Amino acid sequence: CADWSDGWETMTTCLREDVVFDTTVTVTPEDCYYVIDVIGTSSDGSVSGYGWTISSGTSSSGVWIDIWNSPTGISQKEKTLCFSSTGWYKIEGSVYGTGTTTSDYETLFINETCPDSGSKYNIWNGTGVLDVGSDWNHMEKGIESSVAMHLGTNGLLVEDSIANDIIEFHRSGYSEIDINNYDFLSFWMNIKHWQQGTDIKIKLDSTLGNSGVELNVSNYVVEERLNIWHRVMIPLQRFRITADESQVGWPTYVNRLVFTIEGEIDFWLDDISLIIGEVVTIPVCTPNMETHQAGASPSPHLINVQPCSNAYPRPINI
Repeated sequence: CADWSDGWETMTTCLREDVVFDTTVTVTPEDCYYVIDVIGTSSDGSVSGYGWTISSGTSSSGVWIDIWNSPTGISQKEKTLCFSSTGWYKIEGSVYGTGTTTSDYETLFINETCPDSGSKYNIWNGTGVLDVGSDWNHMEKGIESSVAMHLGTNGLLVEDSIANDIIEFHRSGYSEIDINNYDFLSFWMNIKHWQQGTDIKIKLDSTLGNSGVELNVSNYVVEERLNIWHRVMIPLQRFRITADESQVGWPTYVNRLVFTIEGEIDFWLDDISLIIGEVVTIPVCTPNMETHQAGASPSPHLINVQPCSNAYPRPINI
């Protein structure tokens, strides 16, 4: 409504219109990284949180395969992506509220990858690298050895395992870190022997009270694939660490990572870190390789493409 005067009297004019709310996603390159931002509301103008889905495809029109889904929250409005594989990607952002969820997406061809060193927090990599403010140590089972390394100097050699042996990584002094800004626990594993019917339990927790649930490593690796390095990426939300409501921003603290070996399982372990979920590590793959026989001209869109059945690493269980 607006008040106005014709020179003699004050008038009021009101207009009523239905307003349609929608969402816009923007992707802005910064060096080899991409900043993604979602602007909008749900259909009634309210906002309770944001979320993202990243999909890979073989061309600008798909077929799209989901490879990462973010948590839903206000903090998800803007994120930074780092791609480790070139190819076509679809980046879709959604806005949630009391109204109907709205969304928008962009498709783009990534022709430059970026190292993830700026997007990860080192827990342990066998080289004595310090994290910010403190060092992580390991205790109990395992021997640091150059034989077991994936990258760097040493890896952890775990042989002649006995059921219920424990490998514990802990922050020196058991001081805690806030994992609220990270999305995945990442580590590299090279399986040497895996007794059928057994498993490795893994848990993130805190000696000061925040305790997460145990997860089965078998859900994230292929036990039958021996002598091959697997990159294991487990969404942190799976550990169900409870945020501390008494702290600003509800931070989520941990200071221990525990592997419990429930059987005769021998393996090498290296490069344990926390990763922001936007680091896309799944290679682009094509579901039909019959059209790409030997001697055929490859499609310009199929860069670093491999058959989906042999794609490695395996798809992430979100």
